[in-house]
Amino acid sequence: DAATRLAAASAFVGYELSISKTFVEDKIIRECLETPSQLVPFAVMEVSYMLNAGFMSRGQLIAEVGKLSSLERVCISHGRSDFVCQPVSAYRLSEALGKLKVPVDLDFVAAAGHSDTEPALASSMIT
Repeated sequence: DAATRLAAASAFVGYELSISKTFVEDKIIRECLETPSQLVPFAVMEVSYMLNAGFMSRGQLIAEVGKLSSLERVCISHGRSDFVCQPVSAYRLSEALGKLKVPVDLDFVAAAGHSDTEPALASSMIT
């Protein structure tokens, strides 16, 4: 029913938003939780990724890194405080690309977690 769906989405999204940023912004979380038109789709999208393991098998990105060998350069910006995707994953990808002679710019961003809305991570991605 709609009330149960909204309650479940609220609990999930509140948790997700609280772990995806280094600096938790209670106002933004509250606004999202009070906006059902954003809340339920956000939860559905996140759960779809989780249920489908990000639509990749474990280790697939590294195993198939050769498909990226024609790239001229890869820039990876990863939040040092990312609790969703561990920073070691970015390092492993950069190492695998380096073995293919693909130039890699790897930036571990000190004041960032997982969310691309964090200013330091956004800045890293556009510079």
